[in-house]
Amino acid sequence: MTLLLLHSAGATTALWDRVLEHLDGIPAFAWPLPGRAGAAWPDNERERDVAAYARAIMARMDGEGIERATIAGHSLGGAVALQMALAHSDRVAGLGLSCTGARLRVLPHVLEGFADGVRDVIDFWINVQCGPATGDRERIVMRRMLESAGMEQTWCDLRACDGFDVMDRLPEIGVRTQVFGGGHDVVTPPKYARYLAERISGARLTIFPGAGHTAPLEHPEEMAGDLAVLWAATAPPVDASGRRRPSSALRPPATGRSDRSGC
Repeated sequence: MTLLLLHSAGATTALWDRVLEHLDGIPAFAWPLPGRAGAAWPDNERERDVAAYARAIMARMDGEGIERATIAGHSLGGAVALQMALAHSDRVAGLGLSCTGARLRVLPHVLEGFADGVRDVIDFWINVQCGPATGDRERIVMRRMLESAGMEQTWCDLRACDGFDVMDRLPEIGVRTQVFGGGHDVVTPPKYARYLAERISGARLTIFPGAGHTAPLEHPEEMAGDLAVLWAATAPPVDASGRRRPSSALRPPATGRSDRSGC
């Protein structure tokens, strides 16, 4: 079972670099969302909503012969993962949802700033994502990713977020789900994570108390540990001969969720 990692708005696959370091032995890959290096928008794709991002990831899965995968996404990437689970439930074995929500509204002045190319909005967007535990290393990575994605693509990403809303459809999701939240996240506050965990059957919840909106950068080892558990739970079980049984044999967990923060 492949574990696919999808990044956030205005970011690149570098968001997942430190998490991947702790996923040794697991077939995990960070894929770029369309509109940046390594992932151009399809010529026939005119929409730029979350559903379009999801279709692009599905097309790459088809191209690489991946029938089914566990999808973990951060912020916009989490919205894409949710969209994929709702639109193509047979292709999604499990979900990892990091600092995201069932609805993602964006501050109007942030959208306007990126649309108009106002450079000051970059500093604001970095600062608003940081928590008390965010260090200089994480800020440097965030800035490099924003510069790489570019103002126009970041605006496109954020506009897709702003139009996303699947709040009423969460009970339709029946796969194993791990939800992550940052205790000091003001972009997607902890209540967003709890809403997801409460409405997706069997979902498990981990809140990182000191984290802002950049949990994969701030808590890579802990997040990798939970993702490894998710991957193991969604991978086809091994039969007596040592071969993997078909993924259709999997069933969602019957247990409830856990909250590492205790809050």
